[in-house]
Parts: sequence; C-alpha cells; structure tokens
Amino acid sequence: MRRTFTSLVPILTLLTLAACSGNDTAASREVSTERDSSGVTIVMNDLDLANARCTMDSAPLVTIGAEDGSDEETLYRVQGARSLDDGRIAIVNSGTHQVRWYGADGTFQRAGGRQGRGPGEFDNAFTVHWRPGDTVYVGDYRPFQFLVFSPEGEWVRSVMAEPSYLNPPRDMYVLADGQLLLASEERAPRSDPGTFTPRSLHVLLHDASGALVDSIARLDNGRWGQTMDDPNSVFLYPLFESFAAIAAGGDRIVLGHASRTELRVHRAAPGAPLERIVRWTVGNREVTAADITAEKASVERRYATLPPEQFARMVEPLITDRRPVADTFPAFGQLRIGRDGRLWMREFPRPRDTLAHHWMAFTADGRFDCRLDTPRFDRIEEFGADDALVFTRDTLGVERVSRYRIER
Repeated sequence: MRRTFTSLVPILTLLTLAACSGNDTAASREVSTERDSSGVTIVMNDLDLANARCTMDSAPLVTIGAEDGSDEETLYRVQGARSLDDGRIAIVNSGTHQVRWYGADGTFQRAGGRQGRGPGEFDNAFTVHWRPGDTVYVGDYRPFQFLVFSPEGEWVRSVMAEPSYLNPPRDMYVLADGQLLLASEERAPRSDPGTFTPRSLHVLLHDASGALVDSIARLDNGRWGQTMDDPNSVFLYPLFESFAAIAAGGDRIVLGHASRTELRVHRAAPGAPLERIVRWTVGNREVTAADITAEKASVERRYATLPPEQFARMVEPLITDRRPVADTFPAFGQLRIGRDGRLWMREFPRPRDTLAHHWMAFTADGRFDCRLDTPRFDRIEEFGADDALVFTRDTLGVERVSRYRIER
C-alpha cells in the first residue's frame, strides 16, 4: 500500500531520559526523545519496558437509561454523549430528535431541539461535541451542519461548512476556538470484481463560521472493491485492512495511519505546523490462517439468523475466499484525544480476543502513560482526566450511557 507519510531521519544525538535516582531502570529507558533536522520532537516509546496500568471500576458512577421509565429516562438511538465541566452529561437522543442534558447524578434536566428543518430543529441529529465553557455542538444532516447550544441548553446558531456537505464527513471535530476539522472520503470509481482500488481521506480545516481555512492532508484510506460479479454486491475492504486515523481536540490535530506505529501531532492553524511525532513498539502483527478462520466464523455466527437471500447478498461477500486479506494486523484500532489532552489508542481487536478491549494512553507530549483493559463496550464516547463516558446496548436493546471512574 502507498503511504502518505515519509519517515523523518533523526540527526541529533539521542537524549535518554534519566531516572530521578540516576539508576538505569526500565522506567527511565522506556521513553526517549530526539529532534529531526527541522526541530520537530520525536518521542519513541519502548512498550516492552512500559508496565504502568490504569484500571476502570467494575460499577459505574452513574447510569442514564432504563428499560422501563418515563420518556426522559429511556434512551433511543443514542448517537453521542459528552461530559460538561459542571458534571452534566449531554446526550444526542436521535430517536426523539433531541439533545438532552442530565445532571451529574443522571437526573434529566432539559431537552433541546425537535424534528424539523427550522432554526434549532434537527432533520437527523447524529453526533455531539463539547467546547470550553460548556457550549455544545450537535451534528445534523441533510445538509450537514452543526447546531450550537448554550450552556443553558438554548439554541444559539447553526454552522454550515463551506463548501457544503450533503452527507456528514467521515470524521468531524470541533476545536477549542470553534474551528472545525472535517475529513471526507474521496471514493474510487467502480472497478471489476476482485479489483480493490485505494481510496483517500481529505482533511480540511474550517474557521468558526464554517469558511474553509486550509487543506491539511490527503491520507491513504484503504482499498475497496467487490468480491462478487453482481454489480449490486456490497463494497468492502480486505480483511484486517488498515485505514487513516484522525483525532483532534483543544488546539491539536493528530494524524496517523493504522499500518504504522506513528502519530503526527499538528497545531490547528493554517498550514497545520507539525510539532511532534509519537512512535511506539508493537508485538507480532502477522495474520495467520487461524486468525482468518476465526474471523469468518465470527461473522457467520453474528448473522446466522438472516434469511438466506440476505445472507447471500450481505454476508457471503465478507467470508468468501475471494476477499483479500491484509498481511498484518493494523498497529492500532481507534484513536482519541481525552479531555485532559492525553492520546488514547485502542489496540486492534484480534478475532479470538472476545472478552476485553485494550487501550494505551500517552501524555499530551507523547510519552507512554498507562495501559487500560475495558469490557467490550459498544462505544467509549469520551475519556476524561479520571473517568470515561460509555455507551452500551444490552441483549434486550436497552440503551444506556454510563460514567466509569479510571484510576492510574
């Protein structure tokens, strides 16, 4: 696969971090820094030596959502949740076309928005973002725009990116100063079945009014194609394919590609100046025949109850031997920036690891902080300084948003 980034060649002497006692301990050797010829700091983390751990409490601090209760106590089609500085939780409840505010104890306080196309109304609410001061941005489409709500829950204005998007971009972030970072897929033209064509992801920076400021990057974003001769067959990617990864928060933009153990930290300004490169070691990523068999078996089990026609159209393309397989697992899965500036990466879930998700945290300056194992939640909506906001759906379809404490 063609790669967007090129490695920078370090030219200055490696600066090894010294332990407070002066002893050459594993803790002092796990992180090293150097600068390249342009003055960019490169942080290298040797995770074979890093053993600090974070833990998540088994029981949540608070849970919102109930199987039976009032309309305000039940959740339907949750599309995002964020913590506010005063402890409240804002939730996009797409099923009722609302953004809801709940107290720190989970008590419903108020709702904003309704279905419609007028001021303060949603056609299809689907995401939520937070800005300092507890301003809340809620995504809506079509066309794609943000509805902005005050800390008191009142609609203030709407912000639409220019040029406009009919559908939402793949990635979207609201920065501390109101700038918008949006990344949209540039789709490859249709090709013959069995031919998988690379796609790219175009990353754009818009100002607080939505006007385009700069084109930040164009990143490789995996290969896509069809495995069946039927032109109506689903488009998909090779098994265990790696994709572009983006996160943004505060005044930082983090770009990477899951094929590489490297993240690039940029400042959210015209030209997106590069400030830091974060690298880490990783174990064996080879994909084996047993991994392929396990993944295909998992897919078959997941959709075993589909009618035969749907199974043939939707599932067979996923498990056929004509679907290509990547040579290696991605170096990481999800990428997040926590409210405290830490970088969080979730390891790519291996087919036979069904019990937990494995996360790694790095400090804002790119140094390894801790490992965290969590249950396989549907989504971790947000990492805070000492907690996480989590979305789950149980076997009955009951949706809940919970806050869990995290300790180092």
